[in-house]
Amino acid sequence: VLGGYVYALLDHPILRGQIWGGVPENWQPWITMFMFISGFGYCYGMYYLIFNEGLNPENIYTGNKFQYLWQRSKSRINEMKSKKYLLNSGKN
Repeated sequence: VLGGYVYALLDHPILRGQIWGGVPENWQPWITMFMFISGFGYCYGMYYLIFNEGLNPENIYTGNKFQYLWQRSKSRINEMKSKKYLLNSGKN
């Protein structure tokens, strides 16, 4: 998507002002920066889910659609809670 914006802006420089649709000019650099940050975050999140978690279509699309992800989240939450408990128990 962001590449499409870059291509359109480079190919049609006359339309650069119109593409913002009335967004104040001083906001435009901020919005642009956060669009790229969001795009990076999306790519990182998808990489993490696909390669690190090893998403298996059989686990996702059978029965409850998000059962696999929910089980993984619950186990991570319980793991974090137990680590927090262990850290706090040493302070007594």
